[in-house]
Amino acid sequence: MKFSWAEYLDAESAIFAFRGKVTNKVLIKVIPLIEVKLFEIGAENFVKKRLVNVCIELLQNLMFHSYNDKAKKYKIPHEFAIVFENDHFIVVSSNLLENKKALQLKDRLVKLNSIDNEAVKFLYNIVIKQTYSKAAKGGAGLGLLDMRRKTGYPLDFEFELEDKRVSRFFLKVKIPNKGKE
Repeated sequence: MKFSWAEYLDAESAIFAFRGKVTNKVLIKVIPLIEVKLFEIGAENFVKKRLVNVCIELLQNLMFHSYNDKAKKYKIPHEFAIVFENDHFIVVSSNLLENKKALQLKDRLVKLNSIDNEAVKFLYNIVIKQTYSKAAKGGAGLGLLDMRRKTGYPLDFEFELEDKRVSRFFLKVKIPNKGKE
């Protein structure tokens, strides 16, 4: 899959788009805006709940797992958008990662996408029980697994090498606009 970030930011079907640095303050302001937008378009409650949970997870990933560019060498902001197309909500995000972390993440995503939905649910239950204390602090690796479990779709992703230090990571999560609560 080749990402076209502009396609999502400029799409007429865009519900919400953000470009900048994600912080706690931004997260606290953005989530209610997303909820209002979903209410305005008449999204079902269970879809709103699922979508907001995925948005929180993606925004937290941008906040906690992005490359820390202390030298301000890279002028690439965090990017996040929600689009509605073909009866699905599409949530996309983009950020920089250290290349070493990008390789590890790619391996995890390939493995996660290789298993079926029942195996995802089973694995989630095992991981949540075994890593409960880690999950409370974050970093237990539940976020990607939880998004995959909640959406029922593989997570689309792409990495673009920026230089020998960092890569740009794109993640696309597809959420059905129907289904069981």
